[in-house]
Amino acid sequence: MATPEEWFRNLPPITRAWLVTAFMTTVLVETGFLTSYKLAFLPDSILKGEIWRLVTPFIFFGGFSFPFVMNLFFLVIYSNEYETNAYSTTPGVLQGSTADYVFTLMVCALGLLVIGYSFGFFFLGSSLVFSILYLWSKRNMEAQRSFWGFRIKGAYLPFVLMAFSMLMGQPPISDAAGLAAGHVFYFLVEVLPLKYGRDFLQTPEWLIRFVDWASNTNTFHQTPAGRRAIPPDPRAGGFGGIGGHNWGQGRPLGAN
Repeated sequence: MATPEEWFRNLPPITRAWLVTAFMTTVLVETGFLTSYKLAFLPDSILKGEIWRLVTPFIFFGGFSFPFVMNLFFLVIYSNEYETNAYSTTPGVLQGSTADYVFTLMVCALGLLVIGYSFGFFFLGSSLVFSILYLWSKRNMEAQRSFWGFRIKGAYLPFVLMAFSMLMGQPPISDAAGLAAGHVFYFLVEVLPLKYGRDFLQTPEWLIRFVDWASNTNTFHQTPAGRRAIPPDPRAGGFGGIGGHNWGQGRPLGAN
């Protein structure tokens, strides 16, 4: 059985970095070194040069609470599994790489910033996690997951979680935003190229080279095998007894 340190080191790099950053951000807010206001998505402040606000809304899940724990739980499970089996957006490469996963996050985050601007969202971390959960569900449609004792196919998991949130009295708009951003990415990567022969999304070469350099890999040396990614693993198992979750819309602006 792996120790906590071994488990942590075995997480793929982007998932590990996202987990640590989100956790430490909440620690800094809870201990008073930061305020949530400084992390919020405020377009007017961004135009005044506070460009960090393009990133910080995605790494803050609120203060220490059950919803915070559940957000990190879903991040670890589904970001981990999707990062290791992502859609390939690198031309001529079969398996999605770390750079492809970074590109996925960038595209989904951009979509969520547009949605956040339109609906006045201050924090978008839970929505981005839900985007990745949705993409995982498309990659693992037949995988079985356990939810309060019921076995659910991966294809239905995002909708079950949204319905459960609504039953718990939580507005579904944050989940819906993540689902919308994830579906747009899926449509551009899978539907357009296969049905219409149009391929708009490709991981930029500079991003591939940067990630290769940072992670000491070489995506360009992978065996060319066309645009399609490998099929999902039908043996993907479930995690028993997943309780409720509260994706919500983040904490009130200015609260710790």
